[in-house]
Amino acid sequence: MRPAIDEYARMQKSTSDRSIASDQLLPDHWESLYDIEKILESLAEATFKLEYRGIHGNTGSLWQWLTKLDSILAFMEKQKERLEINQHANKHVIAMVELIWEKLDYYYSLSDMTPAYRAAVLLHPGKKLRWFKTHWASRADWQVAVKEDFEKFAYSYVKSRPPTPKSVPLRSSPRKRKPRTEYQAEDSDSDWGEEARDPFADELNRYLNSPVLKRLISSDGTKIEINVIEWWFNRRDEYPILSLIALDLAAAPPESSDLERKFSDALNIFTDKRNGLKPDTVEALMLLKSGLHEGLRL
Repeated sequence: MRPAIDEYARMQKSTSDRSIASDQLLPDHWESLYDIEKILESLAEATFKLEYRGIHGNTGSLWQWLTKLDSILAFMEKQKERLEINQHANKHVIAMVELIWEKLDYYYSLSDMTPAYRAAVLLHPGKKLRWFKTHWASRADWQVAVKEDFEKFAYSYVKSRPPTPKSVPLRSSPRKRKPRTEYQAEDSDSDWGEEARDPFADELNRYLNSPVLKRLISSDGTKIEINVIEWWFNRRDEYPILSLIALDLAAAPPESSDLERKFSDALNIFTDKRNGLKPDTVEALMLLKSGLHEGLRL
């Protein structure tokens, strides 16, 4: 765009109306515009990814909120350092970067109010605790708090859910009661035994001690995103508690953009000519439309 604008300003100098000539952008002005463009592009790219529909548990999922915000904060810090050592940098651009960083840091601190954001990152099979150790390397206290807060969050989550009924196999003959002569270790109220009275702790240890999942590379050299929903859905038997938490968090959008689109979809169904539709019918039509949009075959 710069060559076209410079050429237009040059042409205006040869005309009777030379008012545009005094507004011609100088090299310093163009440098400031390039800096602003680079900064805004990072924000636009993050916004686009977060407002997308997280149908595969990757782009547009809750775990991206914390990781994207962390990467933008790091990017803004580098831009600030680069601009401060540049003697010709525009002071207004520097002030803009500082204000953006302060606002992002404010929202980043708000994530401490709920452990859901960190739990979503922890339950990403390609990140786990390694992401926190890498990006919070200088904050050992934050790393310790991640696991502790997640354990509290998970225990409260399990207690809030109704218990899953156990299936009792049918027996061909009545079970004979074994005479109790002395206390036996296997005769306890827990079905998990002495070494595994806490099924969640066992699951969490097995999950965190397993290798971090690596992304596959396609034939054209690009990395394939991990389908977090599919990964946890296929491991419901291996991680019955963690999979419930992970799938619930995968259903939570990081932004309200997708929810606002749902209201627009509802208005397209519940029109003035179809204002007699019952709520159940509208719900069924919206679910059907969403399923068809995601490739559901009838």
